[in-house]
Amino acid sequence: MILKQVTVERFKRLEQVAFDLSNVNVLIGGNNSGKSTLIQGIHFAFTLFQSLNIANKWPAQTKKSTTISPTELIYIPSDDPYSLGYGGRLLEDEEKAISLDFVFDDGNKVGVSVRKGRITNILVEPTNVELARKLSNLETPFTIFSPGLAGVSRNESYVSDGVLLRVLARGDANIVLRNILYRLKQKEEWIKFESDVAEIFPGIIINVSFYAAVDQFIQVTIRDGMKEVPLDLAGTGLLQAIQILAYLHLFSPRIIILDEPDSHLHPNNQRLLCSLLKTISEERGVQVIITTHSRHVLDAMYNDARLLWVQEGEVRVVAPEDQVDLLMELGALDIKEKLKSGHFDYVVLTEDKNSSYFDILLRNSGFDGGKTALLPYNGVTSVHLLKPLIRQVKDISDAVVIVHRDRDYLFPDEIEVWKKEIRAIGAEPFLTFGIDIEAYFCSDDYINGFAKNVAGFNLAAFREKLAEGEIDDATTSYVNGRIDFERKAGTIGKLDHGKLSVAASKAVAADVLALMKGKRKLSKVRKLFTELYNVRYEIDRAALTPSDAELSAIMQKNKGIFG
Repeated sequence: MILKQVTVERFKRLEQVAFDLSNVNVLIGGNNSGKSTLIQGIHFAFTLFQSLNIANKWPAQTKKSTTISPTELIYIPSDDPYSLGYGGRLLEDEEKAISLDFVFDDGNKVGVSVRKGRITNILVEPTNVELARKLSNLETPFTIFSPGLAGVSRNESYVSDGVLLRVLARGDANIVLRNILYRLKQKEEWIKFESDVAEIFPGIIINVSFYAAVDQFIQVTIRDGMKEVPLDLAGTGLLQAIQILAYLHLFSPRIIILDEPDSHLHPNNQRLLCSLLKTISEERGVQVIITTHSRHVLDAMYNDARLLWVQEGEVRVVAPEDQVDLLMELGALDIKEKLKSGHFDYVVLTEDKNSSYFDILLRNSGFDGGKTALLPYNGVTSVHLLKPLIRQVKDISDAVVIVHRDRDYLFPDEIEVWKKEIRAIGAEPFLTFGIDIEAYFCSDDYINGFAKNVAGFNLAAFREKLAEGEIDDATTSYVNGRIDFERKAGTIGKLDHGKLSVAASKAVAADVLALMKGKRKLSKVRKLFTELYNVRYEIDRAALTPSDAELSAIMQKNKGIFG
């Protein structure tokens, strides 16, 4: 049986979502997009069948529903079972019940609705009870869920099969990983397990020992060449791979659900794990459902998996024009969720992670903070990365998109080329007046304005102190900045390093303060005010300075669009 379609209704933050599955499936999306909720919903449904089976709480033949205590549920994807309903409340109303429905490739259907029962019980109504019973076997679980490796305990006692299976159903198998390995070691399947581990981590040998008559704990060690360590001291990436593969080989589930299995794995090992999961799916008929934030997983799975993009509580198949690999590189899969929080006239894209200074600059340049979204993304100044991001913004908003870039050490002709490229893809370019955003807050005008009431302050003397000992650092920053630009432009091979050094020395000699990085300059300004005048140099967030003429011009140019 292959699960072909999933419908989730009124579960946690998801109102209604329906999507199709293939043999291997990859769910992508930003934080809080709902992808983890979806996989929790799938596992929750099938563990509900297991819970009904263990508690012998199947509905009587004359009834559609049954009640079960939250304490009898072997898996609850929340600390509070009554918070699982849509909007965080599980209600008694049948029309507002959680609904989890599934369609298989042979046409069979099964599902379950969940709502609040009387007193502290939960009312459960499975559909197609006969099939639900078949899927409820705890020893051969239909789904296995790995929410990530939370850590392996230092010691682990032997537990019964019943305890082990319940822990497994909860997704907490890391706390009984040694028990799983011990049981797997007794089976012929161990050889295949070791072979699969070696596909990702060659040369690794796993030793397992436990003698019930004398041992208190199960002993598992990992040997790599001459080095042997206890299981809990092994690398997290190795433990992650061992856990996932042990699940597969010991329990042979029909579906394995993995929440970000790429966590803690080196990119090369991520690709190897993806390749192995695809092979296992083909050879064993195991369906794989993965959530990920990793571009390496996306690349490895792109042609062999169904790629599903979870956005704003909806699921759709990834299309080539989405360029999700580029959005993932930017960390911008959540762009729609971020913009959904309000109606914005302006969307400002920046590489600066700390937006506090930029917020002040925007406000003082005429922008309304309530109607301006300032969104930081790595690599956002690169035109080829920007195109899919701007497309996402335009899909849901008529906002003007502004792209911020620090001036750094760009030449005038390079600045004009970049601005032209940004305008060509439908955005407004903004380049800082000085080296970076911080430079506005330690310019001569800003320092003078701050120091107007500081006794004995003299700007010329202060500038001399500020410039002392900065030539080497400013020169290094200039050279490194130019090398970084040439590398990104693909012209590093043409760079004359000798001429660059001469040009850097001349530029810094002409005005070292203008070429100091703003963060460094601001830090030194603070230090000097404390040392020379015993005054704290603080940024007045309510002041009307600094502002930027270029930003103000962009705002004025587009002001008529929004009235």
